[in-house]
Amino acid sequence: MARSFYRADIDGLRTVAVLPVLFHHAEFSWISGGYIGVDIFFVISGFLITSILMTEIREGRFSILNFYERRARRILPALSAVLVFCIPFALALMTPEEFKDFSQSLIATLLFVSNVLFWLETGYFHPDAEEKPLLHTWSLAIEEQYYIFLPVFLFLMWRYQRRYLLLSIVAIALASLAFSEWAWRNIPTANFYLIFSRAWELFAGSICALIAAKVGAGGQNTGRANLLSLAGLGMIAVALFGFEDATPFPSIFAVLPVLGVALILLYSRQGSITFALLSLAPIVFIGKISYSLYLWHQPLFAFARIQSTGELTDTIYLVLIGATFVLAVLSYYFIETPFRTPNPRLLVTRRSVFLGSALVTLAIGAFGAWGQLTKGRETLWLAYSDPTTVRVYQMVRSIKQDKYNLIDDGDCRVIAGELDAALQQRIRACHAKYGPGILLIGDSIAGDLFGAAVTNSNAPFLIGLGKGGCTFHTEADRPECRIQDYLSFLEAEPGLFRLAVYNQLGTFLLLNEDGESEGEYFVIDTDPAVVGQYTINQPALAKTIAGLTRLADLVDTVWLGPRIEPQIDMGFVLKKGCNFDYTLKQDQTAPFRMLDDALSQAVAKAAHPRLSYMPAEEMLQFDVGRDFITCDAFYWADGVHWSAAGERHFGARLGPLFNDAFARAPAR
Repeated sequence: MARSFYRADIDGLRTVAVLPVLFHHAEFSWISGGYIGVDIFFVISGFLITSILMTEIREGRFSILNFYERRARRILPALSAVLVFCIPFALALMTPEEFKDFSQSLIATLLFVSNVLFWLETGYFHPDAEEKPLLHTWSLAIEEQYYIFLPVFLFLMWRYQRRYLLLSIVAIALASLAFSEWAWRNIPTANFYLIFSRAWELFAGSICALIAAKVGAGGQNTGRANLLSLAGLGMIAVALFGFEDATPFPSIFAVLPVLGVALILLYSRQGSITFALLSLAPIVFIGKISYSLYLWHQPLFAFARIQSTGELTDTIYLVLIGATFVLAVLSYYFIETPFRTPNPRLLVTRRSVFLGSALVTLAIGAFGAWGQLTKGRETLWLAYSDPTTVRVYQMVRSIKQDKYNLIDDGDCRVIAGELDAALQQRIRACHAKYGPGILLIGDSIAGDLFGAAVTNSNAPFLIGLGKGGCTFHTEADRPECRIQDYLSFLEAEPGLFRLAVYNQLGTFLLLNEDGESEGEYFVIDTDPAVVGQYTINQPALAKTIAGLTRLADLVDTVWLGPRIEPQIDMGFVLKKGCNFDYTLKQDQTAPFRMLDDALSQAVAKAAHPRLSYMPAEEMLQFDVGRDFITCDAFYWADGVHWSAAGERHFGARLGPLFNDAFARAPAR
């Protein structure tokens, strides 16, 4: 029945959608907005499904069973083949943590909720995302969620409120667009993955279908059809080559390509230039295999990245794209096509489709559950891995288990996030026992410093106060932060400490070229020049100086400057091991050195007699080859925090702080 809706130019439009996605995922920089191909697919799907459903509803032929049978025939066979294909490669190439995540994504893909899973796990443009073989199934999940809602909605509206059908869809689409415009500012990852901010694109296709059913595609005016359909192509081209990863998306920006697709759907017709271009035989053929192309490309790219010891070259990506085409052609002819229509000779009946879908879902789901229950087949992986790999894995696992246990020696060396009544009383008792103590204050980086001080200093009265992300300049936006409470306590009870040391994550005091603070992920971009385009976050620096000045009014205060952050992902370390030649990105140290100079100057300008600045990097002298990992010790808990071994390793170099400043600070 769907054959009566066939338009060759729509297959051509699918080519315009799928090729940019492939090129964008291959990291070809010349098509920076290639990710909008998915949005083109959404509009096409909304148009075709609504057209088919409304025809059946008007003619009294609508059957929800028939609809889901067609969807199962269209989607599940090729998808199942891809999932089965992924399993042996995942078994062979993935670490336990990666395999556990993959197993979870298998189940989520089968249940068409992988968009929710990936929203909870990571952002689409985060580097970890590139190595998820099933990441691209988020868009299939959104379409299936739309298919659950749409048939029932159209049927009920047509039966009971048909005159409001178009108006209601327009209202839903506008509400979804408004939500996406709010969400990219407030919940950007959810905005990208969830149907609430994508539904308007699918409903844009539905609106086109309802309009086309009334007035027909293209109308009678060939000149207008040419002008508007070509304008649609132009809008898509502007988005493909003008948008970037940093473009808020989806948002009002997405209206450009969505409107472009709508104009093509409504005004491309036989005799128009757009129809002629999109109906060229090679373009139509690629459109016909576009579903398989989309399914196969991400697993091939992801497994190649997992296996590679470095960035994939353009040549490798071209080979992978070629392999994707080969698999897509085979998939189209030998999997997709035989299952499209009922064929008793091939046992492709309705009963076999539903039964087969259920059995395949159960089998793959059971495998996914096994991967979850066995913690990513950890025991099996350890048994077949070489001793060096096992050693690195055990170091990483140990770090994750032990790193963030709070230190408390039971006496007067303790770190805490809350300065409650019990800790206040304990500080008073320690003061009575040892005299004025030393206070370390800041975010989780100050927690690293506390661990280093405990293992490398003899100071008996050492208190750490702070929480992750809590600094003088972030406290106003984070109600869980309590730095002002710490200061109020010091004001109420002066003389408890003879020295305070402040330490925080350096990158929180930097701004990217868009004026945003990205924290620890500032070096995600593989372009080396990007690292050097950071500036000082002057408002944050001013708030920090103001807070430190208040602290210095109460106790001698040292601001320990930022350290160089390697920001090398733990998953990357698990794959490369302890003998790999790790390097920093080109110019990665430049922002830290610039920041060090700026902080030193800011403290000097404050000219507070009890506030001084101590550059940490002068003492640490970080060298990634020496100070990142050996086969005996891993010095980092993640891209920015020291491990327990790192606290000992780097703490030994902080003698000028622990031995000199700690000892030199006067008792008051």
